[in-house]
Amino acid sequence: MVDNLPADISSGIYYGWASAGSRDGQKMVVSIGWNPYYENTKKSMETHTMHTFKEHFYGEILSVAVVGYLRPEKNFDSLKSLILKILNTENLHYKLTRALT
Repeated sequence: MVDNLPADISSGIYYGWASAGSRDGQKMVVSIGWNPYYENTKKSMETHTMHTFKEHFYGEILSVAVVGYLRPEKNFDSLKSLILKILNTENLHYKLTRALT
């Protein structure tokens, strides 16, 4: 999927909306890049929806609408630091999209 992104989208953390199959759109944060903590060798796109679904949606198409840029991609010295940054990023997303919901 990353190979199909527009060339002008640089690595980083973005926010927006995602919908799985025919479900309603949900707030999401997406990491586009190399995930340096995990030492990826291939650029990837990792979407995290901020909604707990009642059922799995494996095999369905996930549609993603990127609304804005949050921060650059960075490395972390521990998994705990990475998780704390993810939680802070989710909090920022809620603040940015509060008026849109």
